[in-house]
Amino acid sequence: MMVAKNQCPSEFLPHSLAFGVYLCERITQNNAPNMMIYTAMTDNIKTDITESLDNCVSTLLAERNAMGVWEGQLSSSALSTSTSVMALSAVGDESFAGVIESGLGWLGRNINEDGGWGDTPDSPSNIATTLMAWSAFGFAGVSTHLDKRAKSWLIDKAGSLEPASIAAALVERYGGDRTFSVPILSACILSGRLGDSGDVWQNVPELPFELALVSHRLLKSLALPVVSYA
Repeated sequence: MMVAKNQCPSEFLPHSLAFGVYLCERITQNNAPNMMIYTAMTDNIKTDITESLDNCVSTLLAERNAMGVWEGQLSSSALSTSTSVMALSAVGDESFAGVIESGLGWLGRNINEDGGWGDTPDSPSNIATTLMAWSAFGFAGVSTHLDKRAKSWLIDKAGSLEPASIAAALVERYGGDRTFSVPILSACILSGRLGDSGDVWQNVPELPFELALVSHRLLKSLALPVVSYA
């Protein structure tokens, strides 16, 4: 479908328009595979692509602010909200009580119908974000009707709320990558959601934190169980 000038949906962000420009330019690039596709197109389709490219470019340029640059905005996130609530709760400063309450309120309003949370308010529930949101309420010492719904979702996905089951579900989700499974499990334990026994920490895979002292030039050859930016 051709992108009509000045008719892009309001939710189009600059990076979406930029991606449209990229796609149009890729189609018309002067290389063998793309030229074969482009040559096979009808004149109407070629015209639509050209007009779409022009419209995306003009709309993208119009999205700049008064300083001539583009502004972006991250999507609202249950994961980041949960992390913030736990961090502020850990500080124990009463001056953060209002912010914590607001964060928990946002989580309560944005729980999915199935009882879990997703990466954004429009995303399907996943075990990582659901565990973090569930732990945020536990960390803040707040008990609500949402607790039962979250537990039901987690039991359905992990089999039970036992630490070993939760850990196994996260390992199944992330495989050998411990970038997220380790901090998520740690948050669950610190919030008291997985019990207060010292043995519960045995369910958290170890990370070689000492290797943080190693030169970045050498880290790439160590095949660490974390993503590169961690």
